[in-house]
Amino acid sequence: MNLADQRKKLVAVSDVERAISELVLTTKARMQVIPPRLADELVGVTSRVMRQALIEKAVNEALLQLSKGLIPESSPTSINTNKSALLEEN
Repeated sequence: MNLADQRKKLVAVSDVERAISELVLTTKARMQVIPPRLADELVGVTSRVMRQALIEKAVNEALLQLSKGLIPESSPTSINTNKSALLEEN
C-alpha cells in the first residue's frame, strides 16, 4: 500500500475528538429531556410496572432517535402513554 492510499484512511485527531464530543453532548441533552417530559405523565400512575414501562419507552425512543441521527432539538418526540400498548410492547 502506498503512502497516498494510507493517508486516505487516516483521520485527524481533532476531527475525532470533535465528533465524540458532539456525540456525548447530544446524548446527554437527549437523555436530560426525559425526566421533565415524564414528570407529568407519571402523575397518578400507581403501578410500579407501568411507571417502569413508561420510563423504558421514553429511554428507548431517545436511544432510537440517537441511533438514527434524528434529534429534533426544538421538538422532542411525544411519548405514547397508551397503557395497553406499552404492556404489549414489554
